[in-house]
Order: sequence, then structure tokens, then C-alpha cells
Amino acid sequence: MKTLLAKLSGLKVDGPARILLAGISAGLIGRMVALGAPLVATPVLYRYFGDAGFGVWITAISITSIAVSLDLGIGSSLLTRTANAYNAKDTDGARRYIASAYGVLAAVALGLGCLSTLAFIVFRGMADPTQVANVDLFFAVVMTFLIGLPAALIHQVVYAVQ
Repeated sequence: MKTLLAKLSGLKVDGPARILLAGISAGLIGRMVALGAPLVATPVLYRYFGDAGFGVWITAISITSIAVSLDLGIGSSLLTRTANAYNAKDTDGARRYIASAYGVLAAVALGLGCLSTLAFIVFRGMADPTQVANVDLFFAVVMTFLIGLPAALIHQVVYAVQ
């Protein structure tokens, strides 16, 4: 291992290769943190929420993870069209694509937020008084996801501009 590090430290990387290496390194570190965070967070959240609350938390996280596809392919389309527009030096077209994508996803999030609020009101009224906090937790996770739905497009925009 020390030999490999010694060889790597002696490399001179300039220009685009340096940027590529920095991107790969940042991606690797990000993935390592993403893999390690649940290992740290799970015991802490379990102790904080208790059995029932942790079950609600995991259910809400699972549903929102599945619901990531709710962007209806808009993120992928935005990436492709924005990259093509920037390649063609059509910044106005790229801005229109970005604004349209944000508008559509904001409308989807708003509509789902209204439905979630109605469901929350109904289920909270029907819930056992000891479980109201769990209903509140589930609603908070879902609403946080919906707020972040349009915000997730920023990654597609950044990739398209590169």
C-alpha cells in the first residue's frame, strides 16, 4: 500500500486530467459517506424514535425513495435538452427548458402536497392518540420530500452545463 501511495504521490497531473481525478475523488468520497451515514444514523434514530416511530420513519423513507421516479423523466430530459442547447450556444433555450422543468415539478409537488395534506388531516383524526406523533412524523418526511422534488433538478442542470 505504501508503495502504491508513493507512486501516486509522484504523479504530475495537470489540466483536464486533474479535474477528472478531482471529480472521481469527490464522487468516491461522496459514495463512502452515503454508505456510512446509515450505519451511524440507524442506531441513533432507533433510540430517538422508539419501535413504532422508527417503523414509521423507515416506511416514509422507503416510500419517498421509491417516489424519486416522480420526476416523470423530466430530469433526464432536462439534462439532454439543456446540454444540447448549451452546445448550440442557445442559452435562452436552455433557460426556457430549465424554467419549464422547475415549473412542472413544482406543480407536481404542489398537487401531491395538497393530496398529502388532505390524507394527513383524515388519518390524524382517525389515529389512536398514542400514534398521532407517528402520523405527524410521516407527514413531515413526505412534505420534506415534496419540497425537495423540484430542487433535485439542480444536479441535472449542473451536469448539462459541464
